[in-house]
Amino acid sequence: MIDQLTQKQKVLLRLSQSFFITRFKDMFNAQNFFYCFSYMKEYVDFEGSSDRGRWYMQSIFLNLGLATWRWIKSGKGKGEPRDKLLADYDACALNPLHDEITVDDFNQLTQNYRNERERKKRDLPQINGEFIHLGPMPSKSTRRLFTDYRSQPLDSLDEGGGAGGFD
Repeated sequence: MIDQLTQKQKVLLRLSQSFFITRFKDMFNAQNFFYCFSYMKEYVDFEGSSDRGRWYMQSIFLNLGLATWRWIKSGKGKGEPRDKLLADYDACALNPLHDEITVDDFNQLTQNYRNERERKKRDLPQINGEFIHLGPMPSKSTRRLFTDYRSQPLDSLDEGGGAGGFD
């Protein structure tokens, strides 16, 4: 998304980092989030997630967008700039600002969980020092009701045998 934006609007590369952050933060919405993280569409109901869940999604969106912008601005080189981008991506979810976020902060569309992979040991202090803080995390609240057409509670199925023809 950042690469496409910068190709269309070269002015983005001339922006200061603080102005880019402001502009990119204003672009956060469900459509842009799922454009960047399309693999999450089948797992998370954006509007049905709690304020904390959406705060987390915005934090990830903004910080990875900024890391990508820095990489593009550096010339999209391999080696150190690319390694820094990949380290930012790996460390983003592990930032201490996100420690209180739990799966309960999101309205999940399915119960499909990915296989757990062996976690890599990472040195995060430098990456965390560059992390953009969105302000205070919203207080814990209940998730919203189902809002996504793809999600439907099981008790809403027709009890008269209309669910897929099973009697």
